[in-house]
Amino acid sequence: MDANEIQAITNRVTAQWLIWLQQRRPSGSASGSSLSDQERQFLNELRTYSERVLKYEDKELLDKALEHIPIHDLYEQALENDDPDASLDDKVIIRLMHWFKHDFFTWVNNPPCDFCGSSDTDEAGSALPTEEDKRYGARFVEIYRCKVCDKITRFPRYNDPAKLLETRRGRCGEWANCFTLCCRAVGADVRLVFDKTDHVWTECYSEVKERWVHCDSGEEAYDQPLLYSEGWGKKLNYCVSFSAEEAIDVTKRYTRNWPEVLKRRTLVREDKLKKFLNDLTAERQRSTPEDRKAILRERRKREEKELEDDSKRTNVKDGERVGRKTGSIEWRTARGETGTTVKQLLAKRKDAQDFSFKDLQLVSSASGLDGGITRLTSAKPDQVGGAYCSGQLSIPEAKAAVFEFELRITDKDGQGACDGADGMAFVIQSEGPTAIGEGGCQLGYGGLKNR
Repeated sequence: MDANEIQAITNRVTAQWLIWLQQRRPSGSASGSSLSDQERQFLNELRTYSERVLKYEDKELLDKALEHIPIHDLYEQALENDDPDASLDDKVIIRLMHWFKHDFFTWVNNPPCDFCGSSDTDEAGSALPTEEDKRYGARFVEIYRCKVCDKITRFPRYNDPAKLLETRRGRCGEWANCFTLCCRAVGADVRLVFDKTDHVWTECYSEVKERWVHCDSGEEAYDQPLLYSEGWGKKLNYCVSFSAEEAIDVTKRYTRNWPEVLKRRTLVREDKLKKFLNDLTAERQRSTPEDRKAILRERRKREEKELEDDSKRTNVKDGERVGRKTGSIEWRTARGETGTTVKQLLAKRKDAQDFSFKDLQLVSSASGLDGGITRLTSAKPDQVGGAYCSGQLSIPEAKAAVFEFELRITDKDGQGACDGADGMAFVIQSEGPTAIGEGGCQLGYGGLKNR
């Protein structure tokens, strides 16, 4: 046996041993078969969350979602994809995800001011939801104060997918909720995945692959289940997937170190969780036709074997190695989800170079402002500007690089604006730190050589 086979056997034995220990652990109650307060609280949380997916079967709501989705365009784009391993339906989901992220939904760090439109707002606490907020599933409301007009903006965290079709904004919870609805609207079998470490995403069933496929609309990640544990660095414990027909623990799909994850699963005994999910599945399928039940049973049988195999994987896709992309860098850092930085990756190379973007070479109309801000162009016509790192970086063998920056479009008074000029470009060139191209539709790089 090779090292990987030996490690796989060790992991499997360790996992079984830990399960046996958990099952023997006292629950703190008089009867060994009863639930502790902690277990009951967690299972109630799962049940409450599972009820959200029932709305995805509302035909009127699905029709409402379809009114927003450019379904014909998505199919045309899907037909242009020549991936032999994906069916047309799979390709449509991929295109739907792209449309959802780039054309439909908006990520919210701090919401803009409801009164003056400024994007410069600060968090100012929280408030209880109004009756109107509760009507759309909001359990709490974030409060923000505008730095410009000093007025208060409320940001209710809605859980109603119908309302989200109207607001079209939020964070991972709102994104996954509304995207799962859209997937169901185009005919996919869908599930919503609850991650106890504070994330949520979608799973879509692929008939060609004969399995459930991970879909994260915020990250535009398709079939990259190890993204969270390997890329973001999350310490997962419980990932539970819900549909209108079933409930299943899918944590093993999202890790390759099950024994380590098992040590963190302390909220409920494993046999109690399995019984709860099986009972919930039976409850959901009570009125399901027998032919449909047969299909679901066959799927479940394949999935249970697949989950066991998934937890023993040794390979990680390149797309699963990246840190989180959605949200401000401060927010992602606070959550510990930025993953490995480019500097750390470069440090592993023998020819690694340390460089900084603090020393910028400003070109043409670009200027420096207070607070470390660089203005590329002012709010006037016929402007072109650039900012280069003055130190040259040699990347002869680099396969990938990550750069992060924040961008604002403002009017002449420095306030948020909804439109700008032709656009901007991120340019890597070797002409020198003062090179600048043509403006207008050339975006400041037209005419540059060696770019």
